[in-house]
Amino acid sequence: MKLKKLMPLVFGALVLLPSMVLLTACNDDPPAPTQYNITVQESADYEVTIQSTAIAGDRVYFDVELLNGELELAGVYYNGTACEEAWGGGYRFTMPESDVTITVETSPLQEVTETDFVWLTSNNMMDIAVAGEGTSSYESREFLVAFDAPYMTILGSDVTSTNQSVIPNDAITIDEITLTDLIGHTGSNVILQAKILIDPSKISVGSTMIIANFDNGNSSGEGTLIFRVNVHPYGEVQIPTMKETLVFDLSGLDSIAENYTIRVGDDDHVDGGNLLKFTDYVLQPVDGKLTLEIDYAIGHDFWLRISEGEVDNYNTTLDIGEKIISSGDVSTGINGYAENKLTFKDANLTLELDVIEK
Repeated sequence: MKLKKLMPLVFGALVLLPSMVLLTACNDDPPAPTQYNITVQESADYEVTIQSTAIAGDRVYFDVELLNGELELAGVYYNGTACEEAWGGGYRFTMPESDVTITVETSPLQEVTETDFVWLTSNNMMDIAVAGEGTSSYESREFLVAFDAPYMTILGSDVTSTNQSVIPNDAITIDEITLTDLIGHTGSNVILQAKILIDPSKISVGSTMIIANFDNGNSSGEGTLIFRVNVHPYGEVQIPTMKETLVFDLSGLDSIAENYTIRVGDDDHVDGGNLLKFTDYVLQPVDGKLTLEIDYAIGHDFWLRISEGEVDNYNTTLDIGEKIISSGDVSTGINGYAENKLTFKDANLTLELDVIEK
């Protein structure tokens, strides 16, 4: 009888046992997904802002900031695969089932001196000087640009320097040049050119890139210029020159003095350059002529003055007759002296000028 009562109890226990096993299995948490590491190949040239881990399949978004203004981004990669550019800025990639290393490729910022909309004119000097004793309060270093925008009266501009310790942004201003500025009151307010002005009292010796963005406020049209500017100590900007010889024929004078002073001046003098604004030469006539060799600043307009004695004296100046050896055009200039301007387009020439009584 005792055996019969025991059998149902054992069977009941056996029936409950699988149910308990199933309940225990349902209460176990699933294993956590693997977190893979994200590292960045570090550099002083850029900074990457990104999370440190991610799960396979996650979309990872991040930013890259260039710290070196003279570089541009050439590519951003995860484990050697190019990242996509994210909408609204930055980059993205899908996390693989492995750790990831972010690498950034940079390249030097390339100079751009001409676009369809704006270009640097040919007479700009990329070497300038800091302010010195000879620098006036209104003096500036100038870069002239021109536009292909026949009806532009509103100019948008944003000009920055990549090296703020050399040329800070607060040293830069823009001066618009209209048709009226170029030809007078018969012109209009159409903007044809602009000057990028640099305040020499705010700059320091060194090198920087200027990034100048311009856009037409009246219609479509925009362009970005990128060019290097080298800043030198005052007086050390090297002006390219060529040798020229001037011969002054005194035979047309009533009498010939013992000495003459010839002042040679540079109308396009570069403040901070290695050439003086003007130079006086004291010469004695030889066979009724004065011969002088000068360093002519290429592309500049010079002026001349001759007076009797060993000191430049405006009251005793003599006239100088015009003489043109060879003519050219606006871009090439002439070899000669005309309208009180001395210009040369070729080196090592001899220009003979007649000195005339006033």
